Order: sequence, then structure tokens, then C-alpha cells
Amino acid sequence: MRRLFIIALSVIGCCQALKCYSCIGARDIEGIDLPSAMLSLMSGLPPCTQFDPDNPDPSFIQLCPLLVDKSCVKITDPNDGRNQIRSCFPLTKPDNCSKPFCYCPTDLCNGSERGWPSAVLLLSAAIAALLGAL
Repeated sequence: MRRLFIIALSVIGCCQALKCYSCIGARDIEGIDLPSAMLSLMSGLPPCTQFDPDNPDPSFIQLCPLLVDKSCVKITDPNDGRNQIRSCFPLTKPDNCSKPFCYCPTDLCNGSERGWPSAVLLLSAAIAALLGAL
């Protein structure tokens, strides 16, 4: 019975949709053509100018629909860092930032204002170096 319960929990966990912070930019970002699946999600979203990464409001959380539940994305306008888009993304992407896109594959990972993948890698390397010195 216990084994059946553990199997059931693992199946439930693997099948839940991804959650991403979602909001729209103040204006279009020049040179960025979004997939139609993403564009259909954007109607009615709050503006990213109201998003506070230190205290995100639950109204910015979106349960990603099946067709766009592979990764979260944050797109930052290279001409105006305050003009951003946060959304679900239809392709599986690892933690990666390459201007103007930052992708990540876990729930609510697209909330940070910083270069989170590089910061995590830097912190991990520093901890490993400290542990190696002991």
C-alpha cells in the first residue's frame, strides 16, 4: 500500500503544469517576434512595470497551458531595461541568459531582475572552492 502511494505521488508531481511569472511590456520590443502560442496568453496580463521581483504579487503567476509549459522566459528590451516581458515558453530550455532572453525550466524562476543563472553558478563555484580548502 505504501509503495502504491509513493508511485501515485510521483505521477502527480510529474504531470503538473509549469508556473511562470507573466506580464506584458510597456511597448513592443524591437526585433522580437513572439510565437503565436505566447501571444494568445498575453491578453489581459498585468504590465511588467508593476512587477516587484522582491515581493511578487500572486496576480503575476500563470499556470502555463499545455502547449507552452516547457520553460519560463524573461525578455528584456536592450534599449530600455525596464521594458520587459515575462511568460511561459513553448520550448524546453535550460537555465540560460543570452541578451535579451533569459530562460529557465522551473516554477516561478523568471522573477529575478539579476542574471540568475550566472549568479547561481558563481555562488556554487565559491562554495565548492571553500569546501575544497577545508
